[in-house]
Amino acid sequence: MLLATFTLNLAPEVIAALVAFAGAVALFVYRKNREEKSINKGVLAEIKRLLDVIQRHKKWWEGRIQAKDTNYPLIPFSHVVYSKQVANVGALKGSLVVRAVQFYGYLDFLNALQASRPQYIAAGKSADFDQVYDGALKELLDTFGQAFADEFQKLK
Repeated sequence: MLLATFTLNLAPEVIAALVAFAGAVALFVYRKNREEKSINKGVLAEIKRLLDVIQRHKKWWEGRIQAKDTNYPLIPFSHVVYSKQVANVGALKGSLVVRAVQFYGYLDFLNALQASRPQYIAAGKSADFDQVYDGALKELLDTFGQAFADEFQKLK
């Protein structure tokens, strides 16, 4: 009753301003929620793509090792979505943040390992590189291959 009496004594302009403010807050919260969901979906979709690509790449690399023919260029694994959203890592679900950061850290390690290949070759250690690189691909897939399976199911 007191609230009803209070609101009736407010000027229409004040009521309109309060309604507009409440609407703006609600819209802000809604947009922020959608943005966070989009960031989560985008990062997860990129992780899924990368895991698929790395799985195929590993099979190809194993074939090159067996054929003793690994003299092919290695293309770094790109992660444009994460790179653009790393400043918004707080927008990721809490259960996803640690795994995503670890995954992308390991992916950057693979890219750095690829970049070091000429030094292995120059030192006459091409076969060593082949084994180290194959082991690093295996480690990434063993560690992260199923780490996001629950989140991937929710993407569908």
